Amino acid sequence: MSEEKNIVVGIDLGTTNSLVAYMGNSAPVVIPGEDGSNLVPSVVALNPVVIRPASTLLRLLNARSIPLSG
Repeated sequence: MSEEKNIVVGIDLGTTNSLVAYMGNSAPVVIPGEDGSNLVPSVVALNPVVIRPASTLLRLLNARSIPLSG
């Protein structure tokens, strides 16, 4: 009979880069991006065509004094 195992995942979502890790046997294990880097760019997709780094969008919103929430 197969034993079910719970996996704990942590996400550090930053304005420029993000990092994802899961808890291994006794230490966290970072999940690398497609290029092998531990840090992956944080992006926001406005639609399927426009994808920008989150830091760029935040800078634009701050420059225009547009509130992030309703």
